[in-house]
Amino acid sequence: MITPECLRSVRQARGLSIEAVAEKAGYAPGTVWRLEQGRAVRWQVLVDVAVALGILAAGRDSGAHSLTQLIECAAC
Repeated sequence: MITPECLRSVRQARGLSIEAVAEKAGYAPGTVWRLEQGRAVRWQVLVDVAVALGILAAGRDSGAHSLTQLIECAAC
Protein backbone atom coordinates (compact mmCIF):
# COMPACT_ATOMS: atom_id res chain seq x y z
CA MET A 1 0.00 0.00 0.00
CA ILE A 2 1.30 3.43 -0.84
CA THR A 3 1.68 5.44 2.33
CA PRO A 4 3.45 8.74 2.97
CA GLU A 5 6.30 6.78 4.52
CA CYS A 6 6.49 4.55 1.44
CA LEU A 7 6.75 7.52 -0.90
CA ARG A 8 9.48 9.09 1.22
CA SER A 9 11.39 5.78 1.48
CA VAL A 10 11.25 5.16 -2.27
CA ARG A 11 12.33 8.74 -3.00
CA GLN A 12 15.26 8.54 -0.58
CA ALA A 13 16.30 5.06 -1.78
CA ARG A 14 16.51 6.43 -5.31
CA GLY A 15 18.59 9.38 -4.14
CA LEU A 16 16.01 11.94 -5.22
CA SER A 17 15.25 15.23 -3.52
CA ILE A 18 11.73 16.48 -2.99
CA GLU A 19 12.55 19.19 -5.52
CA ALA A 20 13.60 16.65 -8.17
CA VAL A 21 10.44 14.58 -7.72
CA ALA A 22 8.28 17.71 -7.74
CA GLU A 23 9.85 18.90 -11.00
CA LYS A 24 9.42 15.50 -12.64
CA ALA A 25 5.80 15.25 -11.47
CA GLY A 26 5.00 18.84 -12.41
CA TYR A 27 4.21 20.20 -8.94
CA ALA A 28 5.72 22.61 -6.45
CA PRO A 29 8.07 21.02 -3.88
CA GLY A 30 5.64 21.98 -1.12
CA THR A 31 2.98 19.80 -2.70
CA VAL A 32 5.24 16.74 -2.65
CA TRP A 33 6.26 17.58 0.91
CA ARG A 34 2.58 17.74 1.97
CA LEU A 35 1.98 14.36 0.34
CA GLU A 36 4.92 12.83 2.22
CA GLN A 37 3.58 14.32 5.46
CA GLY A 38 0.23 12.62 4.93
CA ARG A 39 -1.63 15.84 4.35
CA ALA A 40 -4.57 16.07 1.97
CA VAL A 41 -3.70 16.44 -1.71
CA ARG A 42 -5.65 15.77 -4.87
CA TRP A 43 -5.80 12.17 -6.09
CA GLN A 44 -3.94 13.14 -9.27
CA VAL A 45 -0.99 14.42 -7.21
CA LEU A 46 -0.55 10.96 -5.66
CA VAL A 47 -0.74 9.32 -9.09
CA ASP A 48 1.71 11.77 -10.69
CA VAL A 49 4.23 11.47 -7.85
CA ALA A 50 3.98 7.66 -7.95
CA VAL A 51 4.69 7.79 -11.70
CA ALA A 52 7.60 10.20 -11.15
CA LEU A 53 9.08 7.78 -8.61
CA GLY A 54 8.58 4.79 -10.91
CA ILE A 55 6.08 3.17 -8.55
CA LEU A 56 3.44 3.25 -11.30
CA ALA A 57 4.07 3.00 -15.01
CA ALA A 58 3.14 6.09 -16.96
CA GLY A 59 0.20 5.52 -19.23
CA ARG A 60 -1.49 7.52 -21.94
CA ASP A 61 -3.86 8.78 -19.26
CA SER A 62 -2.30 8.66 -15.81
CA GLY A 63 -5.69 9.62 -14.37
CA ALA A 64 -6.92 6.18 -15.37
CA HIS A 65 -4.87 4.43 -12.66
CA SER A 66 -7.21 2.66 -10.30
CA LEU A 67 -7.21 2.69 -6.54
CA THR A 68 -6.37 -1.03 -6.66
CA GLN A 69 -3.14 -0.32 -8.56
CA LEU A 70 -2.06 2.13 -5.88
CA ILE A 71 -3.07 -0.06 -2.96
CA GLU A 72 -1.35 -3.16 -4.36
CA CYS A 73 1.89 -1.35 -5.14
CA ALA A 74 4.76 -3.80 -4.83
CA ALA A 75 7.35 -1.05 -4.29
CA CYS A 76 5.87 -0.31 -0.90
